[in-house]
Amino acid sequence: MRDWLVLGKARITALVLVTTASGYVLGARGDIDLARLALTLVGTALASAGAAALNQVVERRADALMRRTASRPVAAGRIAPGVALAFGVVLSAAGVATLALAVNLLTAALGLATIVLYLAA
Repeated sequence: MRDWLVLGKARITALVLVTTASGYVLGARGDIDLARLALTLVGTALASAGAAALNQVVERRADALMRRTASRPVAAGRIAPGVALAFGVVLSAAGVATLALAVNLLTAALGLATIVLYLAA
């Protein structure tokens, strides 16, 4: 279980959720829609964890060479690259779909753009 949490970078995803919730609350006009906030957080968490997994697939060879990242699950060979790729794609797609269907298309597009830019950097 720990490897899957590391693959999705659970600690970084948690920080992303804090900033997402903060931005949602600060940008709200009037009462806060708790259901929409919850769905925003779910979609963001899925997209963030998916992007983190995809990043580890892309950077697995470089990660294996660095002391700080060599123990990551894909770099260390504990999770196969193909499995991590599927995990990342499913989470990313589920996150973007959740944002599109439950929040709005702009939020989904920004989530998708963030995933793409994170992987391209």
